[in-house]
Amino acid sequence: MAFLTTRAFQDGPRPDPIYALVTGLYACALLIPLGSIVLAGFLTDAVLFTLVVVTATTVVITVVSVAVVYIPGLAIEIGYSGLSWTLCVVPMVVFILPIVGAIAGIVPGSFDSVIGWSLLGIVAGGFFGGLVVAMSWTRCANAQLSDAIDLTEGEAWLPRRHRRIVDAIGIVGGVGLTLGEIAEGLFGYEGSYLLGQVILVVAVTVHISCPHGRTYRVSDAGLAAERGFVRRFRPWSTFTGYTHAEDALYLHTAQWWRPTIRCDTDEIDEIDRVTDALSTHLPVLDR
Repeated sequence: MAFLTTRAFQDGPRPDPIYALVTGLYACALLIPLGSIVLAGFLTDAVLFTLVVVTATTVVITVVSVAVVYIPGLAIEIGYSGLSWTLCVVPMVVFILPIVGAIAGIVPGSFDSVIGWSLLGIVAGGFFGGLVVAMSWTRCANAQLSDAIDLTEGEAWLPRRHRRIVDAIGIVGGVGLTLGEIAEGLFGYEGSYLLGQVILVVAVTVHISCPHGRTYRVSDAGLAAERGFVRRFRPWSTFTGYTHAEDALYLHTAQWWRPTIRCDTDEIDEIDRVTDALSTHLPVLDR
């Protein structure tokens, strides 16, 4: 099933309990910190505040998880959407506003409380958002490959230039946190350490989401990329062609923002079988 339709989403399987629970945790990571920031400005009793937060956490996780279970094809639809990655970005966008408000002094509640809950929302929301996206990709790929015929597989790596960029982003995150702490501790620039923490979270998220190596499975329906428990499917229409060089095999993507997939030929078993399979669906490009 290389292409999915609205009918396929509606008739798709209901999300499993684990997927529903992770989705509930994602909703909790967004709603509870926001609610806590608002409550902290009005509710001064620590015991009552804790009781309200714990109760609200339980209710949100339960309601969202149960609701997700009863939506057929939800995981497949999210995985199929080209905007699924926004689930990882939403926490950053949502909680930057309270942080800016706290720095400007216009958000009710103490500065430390607002910053603490906001950072919790960014980290937890980004983590569970990434899990929801990864699980959605995997379930969508499984649905699309349910009737596909596997031809071969091989280990592939990002081009060297992209690997260096990903590594550099990780280094920038660590340096940003260190410089932020120094700027605030030694020179008194308020908010510098907080900015360093935000930079670190973004850098780590990018670094984790761009692994250097993946296993690629070639099928008659398209290409499946796997790493650990995550699987993502790309139909042949998302590629413009391939190049078979002496030391590597390149798959050229149709979208400008997607990097070229590079496989070292010495890491691929039966390279002739791979090129024969690719030739059936993609043209050979001289690049």
